[in-house]
Amino acid sequence: DNNAFSEGLMKIKKKILLIVAVFIFIVFYLIFKEGVRTYFTLKTLPIFIQIPYVLLLTIIFGFIFVLMLKVFFLYLNLKSSSGIKVVKRLSVEQKEKKREAFVDYMSDYVSNNNLGKKDLCEKEVDALKSAYEYLSNPNIGTTEDFYEEYQEMFQSVLDKKANHIILKNIKLVGFKTAIAPGKFLDMMIVLYYSIKMIKELMLIYNLRVSNSDAVFIFLFVVSNVYFVAGNLEDITEDATSGIISASAEAVPNLIASFSEKVLAKGAEGAVNAVFLNRIGKKTKALLQPYSVK
Repeated sequence: DNNAFSEGLMKIKKKILLIVAVFIFIVFYLIFKEGVRTYFTLKTLPIFIQIPYVLLLTIIFGFIFVLMLKVFFLYLNLKSSSGIKVVKRLSVEQKEKKREAFVDYMSDYVSNNNLGKKDLCEKEVDALKSAYEYLSNPNIGTTEDFYEEYQEMFQSVLDKKANHIILKNIKLVGFKTAIAPGKFLDMMIVLYYSIKMIKELMLIYNLRVSNSDAVFIFLFVVSNVYFVAGNLEDITEDATSGIISASAEAVPNLIASFSEKVLAKGAEGAVNAVFLNRIGKKTKALLQPYSVK
């Protein structure tokens, strides 16, 4: 009965993943369609606007392509966080079984040749090595004591660095989409920084998410790119035009139009930052070996 139930769950999971994959393909098609529309719009503009805009998009496409290749190979080389994941609801026996895996994880981390490439300062590296040396002792208190010490001494260092990575990327995406001209450019900026942030988070934890979690994170990313970044410009312009219109008598038309654009792009950048922050927090939670919630 248990085997039949497990097989039934696996079939349902596969169907859900298939539906999600189809949805991702549709969203990618919509993004591509928006790119084609942007291309034909550019052809109607003066040549001195066309050339820099096309050049900028080409550079961004190149960066995104190279970045996606790096993420793909990184994904293949890293172990899945689901293999050692410990959440608080697990029994003491279940946690004890994974204790050795945590020690192996810390050992791999501090002996990693790429440790210096993780943007960790010397103090943080020393803290991680000291934590490993202490926690690798099998005689440390109870199982609960081990995980509490691991959280305080080892994972907290990684979590702080992960928070810094998320904050850095949301600031950049918020600023750049606020000044970027055009919907499609906004979409490409959000896509680039989403992938970049996920890559940096995988590097800092030296882990990847499971295959099914990767599909759902990618769904979140492309949905954010198209439905938020892709349509936010029109929404914010409509909202801010209403605000400006309310004081139209006191504000000259030229100033009102400029103010409308500035307010709209500022709001757009802020919302893009909020949604990127959600992607970062979700990815971080999936990558953490020990769930603090």
